[in-house]
Amino acid sequence: MRPVTVAQLRASMGVPTTVEAYRQRVLSVAAPGACHPWTGAVSGRGHGQFWIGPDRMVIAHRFGFALAFGVDALLAARVLAHACANPLCQNMAHIGPALSAATPRGADVSVARPDSRRVSA
Repeated sequence: MRPVTVAQLRASMGVPTTVEAYRQRVLSVAAPGACHPWTGAVSGRGHGQFWIGPDRMVIAHRFGFALAFGVDALLAARVLAHACANPLCQNMAHIGPALSAATPRGADVSVARPDSRRVSA
């Protein structure tokens, strides 16, 4: 991640309107273990897109991960993976650093959570 993006990401974590805008685009599902789908803009690769400034976009689940676990935890993760294999999912119980650098779309993946729990699809 580029230094300017990291700086904007850190700054955006402290802006209540930015955090609320992210949360408004996540559909909260009451069922235990369910995905929480992103309802905002979607990239051509199927990931949510979220604007943290007038000229800076981040992948939505990366913003959510930084919000839940901190920007430093996001930076420590080379690749984030969805144990649910749903690229629009924002449920942080489903997302974590990939245990393998190669996580093909739709593959069964195992992720290591910053809280030391391991989640598998």
